This record gives sequence, C-alpha cells and structure tokens, in this order.
Amino acid sequence: MMTMFNFRSFGTRLFLLFSACSLCLLIVFSLTYSKRLTEQTNSMLGDAAFKNVSQAREHVELLLKGYDSLSRSIVTNTDIQRLLDKKESNSAVRAINDRTITNAIGSIYYSWDDVLGIHLFSLDSRLYSYGSSTQVIDPDYASQSWFEQIKKSNGETIWIGMRQNSVIDRNEKGPVFVFGRKLTDLHKSHSIGMVLIEIKPAALQRILSNMNVTDHTTSFLADAKQIMAHLDVALLQTEPGITLPLIENETSNRFIAADEQIVVSKLSANSWFAVSVTPISDLTVEVNTIQRLMTGLTIGLLIVSLIFALFVSVTFTAPLKQLMRHMRLVGQGKFEEAPLRKSFKETELLTEGFNQMVRRINELIERNNQVSESEKIAQLNALQSQVNPHFLYNTLDMVYWMLDEKENEYLGNVVLALSSIFRYSCDWTNGSSATLGEEMEQIKRYALISQARFGDKLKFEFIGEEYGLDLTLPKMTLQPIVENAVIHGIGKAGGAGVVSITVVRTEQLLTITIGDNGIGISPDKAAIMNETFERAVPSSGSSGVGLANVHRRLAYRFGTAYGLSIQSAYGQGTQIIISLPFQGAQSVHREVPL
Repeated sequence: MMTMFNFRSFGTRLFLLFSACSLCLLIVFSLTYSKRLTEQTNSMLGDAAFKNVSQAREHVELLLKGYDSLSRSIVTNTDIQRLLDKKESNSAVRAINDRTITNAIGSIYYSWDDVLGIHLFSLDSRLYSYGSSTQVIDPDYASQSWFEQIKKSNGETIWIGMRQNSVIDRNEKGPVFVFGRKLTDLHKSHSIGMVLIEIKPAALQRILSNMNVTDHTTSFLADAKQIMAHLDVALLQTEPGITLPLIENETSNRFIAADEQIVVSKLSANSWFAVSVTPISDLTVEVNTIQRLMTGLTIGLLIVSLIFALFVSVTFTAPLKQLMRHMRLVGQGKFEEAPLRKSFKETELLTEGFNQMVRRINELIERNNQVSESEKIAQLNALQSQVNPHFLYNTLDMVYWMLDEKENEYLGNVVLALSSIFRYSCDWTNGSSATLGEEMEQIKRYALISQARFGDKLKFEFIGEEYGLDLTLPKMTLQPIVENAVIHGIGKAGGAGVVSITVVRTEQLLTITIGDNGIGISPDKAAIMNETFERAVPSSGSSGVGLANVHRRLAYRFGTAYGLSIQSAYGQGTQIIISLPFQGAQSVHREVPL
C-alpha cells in the first residue's frame, strides 16, 4: 500500500494532479455559479425595489399635487379673499362675515373625504376652524414651529409632514398629515392670513406599504434632517439613520450600506426623498438554500472524480512500469527491446520510441567500433598538415630586404604591407578586439597593395580619421567592407574610382562611412541586404555573407541598435555606414546575444 501511494511515483502524482484539478474546477464552478446567482438575485430584488420606490414617488407626487390644489382652492376663494382681511366695527356685520368665511371653509371641507380639519388664521389673530365638533384648539399654536414656517413662506404650499397627533386640535388623537399655506391678497399682493390643513394619512400609508419588497423592508419619506412620513408613527421627526450626503446628492439611486440595500428617489414637489431600506439577509434567503444544494453536489462530484482519478492512474501507469523495468536493464548494459502491449496510444508510441532508441544504440555501438580506427588516422593527418605561419612572415621579410638592397622601394613597401597584413590577420594574442587606429592602419596597407594593382585609376580618401582612434571594436571590421568596395564596386566598373573612408563623431555616436563611386547595386538588393542585417542572418552571395558576418559581430558586441546599413543607387556607387557607440575618448563595450 505504501509503495502504491509513494508520492514520488508517477501514478500517485497523476492521481493527486487529477484530483486537484477536479477539485479546483468544482470549486471555481461552484463559486462562480453561486456568485452569479447571488448577483442575479440581488439585481432582480434591487430592480423590484427600485421600481417600487419610483412608482411610489410618482403616486406621492400625484397625492401632494391634489393636496396643493386643495390649499389653492382655499387661498383663491372669493369670500375668504374679500372678508378675511376686512376690518368691521359693527358686531352684527362682523358676525355675518365670520359665518360666511366659516361656510366657505365648510363647503371645501365636505368636498374631501379624508380632510380632518381646516384652520384659517387672519393677521389680527382671528381663527376659523372646521372639523370635528369636539375639537379643542391649542391656545399656544402661534408659538409652534409649523406656524412660524408657514408665516415666513412666500405663498407656496408648506409640507409639515405626518405627525403622531393633530398639531392644533388637542382632542384629535391619531396620525395626521399636515400642510399649510400663506394667504395673499390677489389684487394687492400682500399677506392676509394663513391656512393649516390636516389630512387622514391612510392614502400616504398605503403608498409606503406598497414600497416594501420584503416583510423586513422599511419605507418612509424624509428630508435631509428628519423622517416626514412613516408607517411607524413613533419614528416621525427622527433622523432617517442613513448617511445624509447620499440622500442629498442622489436624485434616484440604489446602494449598499451597513448590510442593507437602500433605494432613494427624490420628489419633485419638495425636498423630500422616498426611501426604501431592505436588509441584505432578506435578499439572500433563496441564495443560501441553493448554495447548500451546490455544496452537496460539489462533494458528490468530488468523490466521483477521486474514484475516476484512481482508475485512470492505475490504467495509465501499468504499461509505464513495464517500460521502466526494461529501462533499468538498459542502465545495466542489456539493450533489450520492451514488448509492445495494447494501451493508450501515447504509451504505445513511447514504448516504440524506446525500442527504436535501443536499436539505434546497438547500431551506433557497432558503427563506433568500425570507425574509431579511421578517426584516429584522420586526426593524425590533420596534425601533420598544419603549417607554421611564421615561415610565411620570414619569407616576406626576406623578399622585402632583397628589394631594399636593389633600391626598389615601391615593391619593397608593397611586400612589407602584405607582410604586415598577414601578421595583423593572424595575430590574435589580444583576442578578437582592436582599436580603430589599428584598423585604419590595416586599411592603409590594403590601399597600398590595391593601388599597386590598379595604378592611378584607384584612389583612397581618408576624412576625419583622427576621431576615435582608441575606440575598441571587433578585429577585421573595416577590411572586408573596403575590400568589397574595391572588388565589387570599383573592380566591376573597370578598376577606376575613389574609395572614401569618412569618420564622423557626435556626442554618443561614431559613424564610419565607406563609400565608392563604382557600379553600385539595385535598390531591391540593397533593401534585401538591409533586411539581412536586421535579422543578422547571412544572405545569398559572397559579399552578403561577409558583410552580414561583420554586422553580426558588431551587433553582438554593442547591441542590435548598432551595425551596418547600405545606401546605394545603381550606376552611382555604394555607401556602407557603420554605427558605433562613442562616449568621450572610450567606446562602450557590451556583448548582447542576437
């Protein structure tokens, strides 16, 4: 049992991997589905709450619009406008006027079923009330805050809100909805009194009840400071318990705060807000039930996946164990093929690959025995074919001194230049680097030999060669380019022309331009060679290979931003531009893999 479930065995790790993957997939699926279901449920309930509050706001606005019409009918009544502000010294006439005002209020009172009382105040402290026959007017009504609020208004309807009891009638017990308005003379535009109206709040309470989404939803009307209408009259005139800036700044919105979903919609008739507060726990009851079902389903699927993982592990590892036994035999020097048994296609391919490897090893062992003697002979011949280059240097020096003795200075210089070129090309004691000054000296020797061949038809120009002579660059950078200009540029043009080497230095860049006025190359070929430089891959043709090698060496040392580029026009010559980094008197040397 311990051997079967060894952690380092392939079967155990396959079982654990498959089980872990199944568990992760199940967890991700469960969490994703649960999260999506929660979001959808919350969104649906949130949309329902938002819709309820929006509809309730519209109904409240219609209700307040009707109440505003009620107060307007009192303000514009002709008898009230004519008699309320009238000063009458005759007591009989004054009694008739008071009765006329009372009758006007009464006619309006009986035209509304839900009006509890209408109270009219004149500027000289006269009070006209119509309502319950048992009403007892509070003598201190003038000191109440609602009285001052209506008195300071500009003639618009002042919404006092719901109250637990009447604000003016001491005998009226029970919730009332209160609002009032200042009376203004319509002809002279001055204040003549005030009106206070108390309404049964049943209609408003039905609207608030319809705002509830669940049994624990709380719905109310509030301004920025206090609750103005609520199903629970004990909460009237208390703080709404919600962050006030959210209510003040939002016209219609929903948000989550303190584990509650809050929906707010602003009324256009006044500065009130319709507010619905629903606990989040009410929104997730159905989600919790589904989550429990998902947990049970996940556990069941996990058990099934573990059994399946064990079956796959045992089935898959059986042929592998057989293959491992034959691999141990190979390790012991017994190159025997493993028997091929039917299994997974991948396992069969692996076994066949192992057998091919065994057959190939046997063939290589046999071949190695046959060719080992031939390789030893070839190595001996290679060692014997090596020639000491110093023999060539000494011979060229001897030719130079013989020409010097015969006073043939020109040919002597040519031979000396050739000897120096060989020495420079074969001397790698300092590695693969050289200074620009050493490279320029090598070019001057090559120029002397080339002019010996072409005569005065070939000329070399060196411009700005004093710049950056101590700059370090790969050895044999310039000669292949100059040689390419002489052979393929000037040579194909008849051997007559000018090869120029121009050195230009900026603050951080040294540019060496090697140009010729030879035959040139076509724009298509120049574009192909530039593309070859960018890929650092040799193109076809001997010249392309040499230039590409130079570019690759420069790019390896200094970075891909540096190297060669070609500018050419057929029949007008070619320019090869070498870009190198330059800082002060020393170059920047860094090797960057291509």
